[in-house]
Amino acid sequence: MRSLSLILLSVLLSANLKAADEPITRIEPPGSHVYRCSPRKEFPAGTRQILFVCSGNYFRSRYAEAYFNCLSDRAGAPFHAISRGVRVGDHDTNVSPLTSYRMAERNIDPAYLYSLSKQIQWEDVDPSAWVIGMNRSEHRSWIYGLFPDQDSELRLREETGLLRFWNVPDASGPVDGDRSLDQIEAQVDQLFKVLQ
Repeated sequence: MRSLSLILLSVLLSANLKAADEPITRIEPPGSHVYRCSPRKEFPAGTRQILFVCSGNYFRSRYAEAYFNCLSDRAGAPFHAISRGVRVGDHDTNVSPLTSYRMAERNIDPAYLYSLSKQIQWEDVDPSAWVIGMNRSEHRSWIYGLFPDQDSELRLREETGLLRFWNVPDASGPVDGDRSLDQIEAQVDQLFKVLQ
């Protein structure tokens, strides 16, 4: 009997561990939850685009996009962010569970991350007022390498500050993930103040 109890306990613990890795979703009646911010349906004339770039468009750039848009939408500012990756792969979900969890902690509407991870294209870069790579050592060479025909334009953007690189590391676990997300929030807060 004792071995059966141990087996059941083991099964329950492993099920709980798996559940901790999955994105947090709220099961509530529609319209019953008020988020800190929700996506705007319309943007002011002259809205300018910010492009956040990371490796897989799964963790860092997705959170930067959601957090920036939350700030912008609450303020009614004429800015809107999108995010892309330099080497998008296949993921089980469209966003990292770490990102989903942080958004839930910050009470940010999950509707901000409605799309699947997307590979960066020049059509994303060209109309963007600012392009921000999450990590200089990871993303600068990728961006330049993906668009060799636009090398001089990218260099001009970088010289004028319209192409920037932060130094936010990727996460190898929840503790690293929290540090990275904290850095993203601080960088986005600073960027948003500069844009105001």
